[in-house]
Amino acid sequence: MGLAKAFTKIKEIRKKFKNTLLLDSGDLLQGTPLVEYYSKYEKNKINPMIKAMNYMGYSSIGVGNHEYDFGIENLLKASKDAKFDFLSANTYYFGTNKYLFKPYKIENINGIRIAIIGFTTPGVSIWSKNIVDKKYYFDDIVNSAKKIIDEIKEKSDIIIAIPHSGLEDEDGKQGYSPSLGLPPENAGKLLAKNLKNIDVIILGHSHKEIKEMFINNVLITQPKPFAQQLAIVNLKIDKKTKKNVSKKSELIDLKDIEPSQEILDLLSEDHNKTIEYVNKTIGISNEELKAENSKFEDTPIIDFVNKVQMEYTKADISATSVFNDKAYIPKGNVKISHIASIYIYENTLMAIKITGKKLKQYLEETVKFYDYKDGKVYQNKNIPQYNYDIFSGIDYVIDVNKPLGSRITKLKFKGKDVNDDMVFTLALNSYRQSGGGGYSFLKDCEVVYYNQESIRDLIIDYVRKKKYLNKNDFFEKNWEIVK
Repeated sequence: MGLAKAFTKIKEIRKKFKNTLLLDSGDLLQGTPLVEYYSKYEKNKINPMIKAMNYMGYSSIGVGNHEYDFGIENLLKASKDAKFDFLSANTYYFGTNKYLFKPYKIENINGIRIAIIGFTTPGVSIWSKNIVDKKYYFDDIVNSAKKIIDEIKEKSDIIIAIPHSGLEDEDGKQGYSPSLGLPPENAGKLLAKNLKNIDVIILGHSHKEIKEMFINNVLITQPKPFAQQLAIVNLKIDKKTKKNVSKKSELIDLKDIEPSQEILDLLSEDHNKTIEYVNKTIGISNEELKAENSKFEDTPIIDFVNKVQMEYTKADISATSVFNDKAYIPKGNVKISHIASIYIYENTLMAIKITGKKLKQYLEETVKFYDYKDGKVYQNKNIPQYNYDIFSGIDYVIDVNKPLGSRITKLKFKGKDVNDDMVFTLALNSYRQSGGGGYSFLKDCEVVYYNQESIRDLIIDYVRKKKYLNKNDFFEKNWEIVK
């Protein structure tokens, strides 16, 4: 995966078709150690992602929620360094009608006027609250499109939307709950249903593959994330009438594509600096810890993350997700890269007060992650693994054969059954505290710890201070799945 592989395929397509546009639907400034290193430690230099995309000849991107993770200065510098446009038609300066970014642009391709309109999922207002609160406002995607579409259609022949948004919400399971009072997070289907003037919608947010879908004659597609796939939309346009004759899309898997040497050479210095950074040894582990089976059984590596969260917050209980089931800590030298693979998101650490009643609600909500059929336990395909949490500090049993809402058959704290009136402190990440993932009932809990610290950085600091990791210091079997 990656832009180097994508560019190999892009060059092939450009040779075959002279009339092309290269677009992206957002979340490009966070997600790899490369962009993190340059966002944090080489702030004055051009971000390697921007450098690569400039070289590749991008036209536009729809601004994603993770663009805000390293602060507004980082985002605005990236947009200034880019030779392509950052677009968002629903992002305003707070209390005004002034856009933070251009809402759209018009490209003239061989006499055909193609409008590109971008959108940002409104969840930024809660996920990056400390960065955007009272400074920027994120409006409803569909309403914002309605406001501007008449202006766009008069100036263009074809309209392409690149919203940083998924297809549709599924009862809040894919993102924030409607009870948070925010516009829909995943508005792709609503956009197509309400705005038939749009010809194509290229989604990018929910990490779900959509090869080709038509709603209201609007073509919708979404490739897999992290440049695992390239989405190709082919439009046939009558040059006389300037009307769309036909449209289709396909997804190209980049797994076996040879990476472009041009991109590798372009970023070699940036790459090597990042490799040097992430290969720094910060501690030693007495044995290998793997996340491979962590979604289905209690493992030391998840307890390790929870241990760090509890150490800094002094909370009674901690919850975290399995963000990457390929992550591991080797026996021997522990490097920054190992920690980066465990905690891939820019979440910050928080702690809240939670009653026994809400704790049970939290647990019952999170174990909807499991499907059970023919004696086997599966992951519910509608729930991303980053929306499933594993707890330390309590003992609990999940009976997957029970109906949803009554799967937690044992719940104890320090050997005592948890009752509704008990009150605990719970460590968790900022995304979950804000209600992200359908956990809106958590956002009203009293916050007792929030220093705006990156959880990944805290884990790195913890390892540096401890120097030696022994699983016996943090691993305690406290949960299991039964049938």
